[in-house]
Amino acid sequence: MQERDRRIAMDTVKHAPDISIILVNWNTRALLLQCIESLKRTAAALSPEIIVVDNASTDGSQAALRRLHPDVVLLCNTENLGFAKANNIGIRRSSGRFICLVNTDIKVLEGCLGLLHDYLERHPSAGMVGPLAVNEDLTPQFNCRKMPGVWNCFVESTYLHKVLPMFGPFRGRALPAASYARTHESECLCGCLVMVRRKAIEQVGLLDERFFFYSEDIDWCKRFSAAGWGIVFYPAAKAIHYRGSSVGAAPLHYLVQMEKARYQYWQKHHGVAAQAVYRLLKIFNCAVSALAFSGAYVFLSERRVASRNKIRGCMARLNWLMEPSRGAWKQCLMKMVRNAAVESEKIVSLLEQKK
Repeated sequence: MQERDRRIAMDTVKHAPDISIILVNWNTRALLLQCIESLKRTAAALSPEIIVVDNASTDGSQAALRRLHPDVVLLCNTENLGFAKANNIGIRRSSGRFICLVNTDIKVLEGCLGLLHDYLERHPSAGMVGPLAVNEDLTPQFNCRKMPGVWNCFVESTYLHKVLPMFGPFRGRALPAASYARTHESECLCGCLVMVRRKAIEQVGLLDERFFFYSEDIDWCKRFSAAGWGIVFYPAAKAIHYRGSSVGAAPLHYLVQMEKARYQYWQKHHGVAAQAVYRLLKIFNCAVSALAFSGAYVFLSERRVASRNKIRGCMARLNWLMEPSRGAWKQCLMKMVRNAAVESEKIVSLLEQKK
């Protein structure tokens, strides 16, 4: 009996996939199917295990997947559990030595996963590796970042990174464009597609499920780095990233979720004083941005719809950021921004009547 169990265990190890690919889906059927087709087309030689964790989609994703890709492992949640928790469900179900987390709005280009896999095989100190994310026209998206800190938050909140991008200290979290042409260690990789060593996950832990959506990738990178694992950007591997696949249906909701997640990160990794500075800087940024977009709404007729949406986004974020403060100064600032938006509408109406 013991010999039989040993043979079964050895056979399981022998046939276990080297790579497990995990996708989390929420109502992105077309993108999901496109992503899986690109994975099968470009990574067939690797014989990966593909696992889809569906967060209670209502767009027919589950039925389409069962019909078109019956070999894909489909795990169905009864509710939207969030991105981090759903990925963890997939990781626990997987068996590969390397785990590849892929967003459904990714189209993998030829050789991408093979290159990432080979890099991890050749560099045992690397715990995570990511490709160059590109737009549909193959222009780079610059998907590496520095870790969030008080200085780069100040630079970005005051738009100094737009005014003085040629000076290193004023780039905010962005890296120089030239760095995207070479392989290098990065503080933070975009979580749209990363390949991770299972051994590293066993040491660092799974994604933090307190992050419902956004910032879980930044937190994971910080924990990998703290544990001594290399985080590598490898531009020889490329994938098209369509961005924002789950955001379109409820953009204001996701803007607020993003703001919440960013603040969660600061609560977890920064002290109380830094958290307060961060919140004040973001309030300033939202207020100034809303006023600027109000001006664009008035004077740039071709950008009126986009400006109105931007104003609404700023107001939603501002309202959440100021939620802990019920004082008169909050009411004053909110009233000032709202009045600016209302006055912009009035001015536009008058200008259109005079035409």
